[in-house]
Amino acid sequence: MSEEKLIELICDALEEKKAEDIRTFDVRERTSMTDYCIIASSLSSPHLKALEQSVMRVMREEGIHCYKYSGTAAGGWIIIDYIDFVVHLFSAEQRLYYAIESLWEKKIKEEDQYEMGYEE
Repeated sequence: MSEEKLIELICDALEEKKAEDIRTFDVRERTSMTDYCIIASSLSSPHLKALEQSVMRVMREEGIHCYKYSGTAAGGWIIIDYIDFVVHLFSAEQRLYYAIESLWEKKIKEEDQYEMGYEE
């Protein structure tokens, strides 16, 4: 199954469990760490754990197991690394604090400015 289809499965699983503000970033041309980042927020620690279990379940059903796993629901940030894509699940507070999507958004804006000949 293609990366795009797997990401769609993950996003569907997150939507089914009522994850908030699901964002997907194609970072293939921006980093060598991974191809895609998926970021979503939860409403509570139990909700965060349910999101994590849902992602792990749909991937296991496809025969794909995570490479690395880090974080806890109580800590407010869970990272599930599938090498070609990384899933970041946050509590709302931790997502605001770390604001990791701003890394990709800033990079995208800088590249767009560079391509258009603008410099700050």
